[in-house]
Amino acid sequence: MIGLRPCFNVSDTQKVKLPEMTLHFKGRAEVVLPLENYFVLAGDTAVCLAVVTDGVTSLVGKGGSAVILGNFQRQNFYVEYDLKNKGIGLRQQESCS
Repeated sequence: MIGLRPCFNVSDTQKVKLPEMTLHFKGRAEVVLPLENYFVLAGDTAVCLAVVTDGVTSLVGKGGSAVILGNFQRQNFYVEYDLKNKGIGLRQQESCS
């Protein structure tokens, strides 16, 4: 396989229905990701979740596990880093069609 997990065998499936993913940020901002930004085809037989965590499963204090928003999740998004205010902005690029 490709090192991602979980993966789901879809070899015997005519139509695959996958869950939607919405990122929730502080300040009540939300970003709905397109399906191709968080699932990846692994050959002809599987789809895998393309989200990586730091592997921490227990909560310590007010923290918790971290999720890495890599270039896969940010594809076709404009990203703005506000270093002064310690924030991030995301806006989906409009399609050319």
